[in-house]
Amino acid sequence: MFDKILAIGSAFDWITPVAAYAQDFLYGPAHTFLIPPDTGWSGHEIARLLNRHGIKTWGLMIVSDTLMVSVREPQARWAQYLLQREGIPIDNPLEEAGNTAPRAEWRKSGSSALESAGDWFANLADRIF
Repeated sequence: MFDKILAIGSAFDWITPVAAYAQDFLYGPAHTFLIPPDTGWSGHEIARLLNRHGIKTWGLMIVSDTLMVSVREPQARWAQYLLQREGIPIDNPLEEAGNTAPRAEWRKSGSSALESAGDWFANLADRIF
């Protein structure tokens, strides 16, 4: 029910994508998982699952009937493993991730703030164009 309300409200929402881009910049390189809406899991439940395991999440929104949730790139393999373990399908799984449990990577990316800003603007340009 909450996801349906979120989907309807997101049609007029421009603040959430802007906030997600800002968070991408603040939290460093990110991977955004695309999850079909008919998984039986709400976006809030997925975020809580990942947060319980120490994974920072942001950018939670529904776009074109797809649930989007972003995580730090160093934690993406761990997040994918947790999602798959719970049977949550992912439309864009990481290519290098297999069926084995990855090691949890907790440290932030070693890139400089300038590199992170450049990556963020490149990501923004890719999404716009």
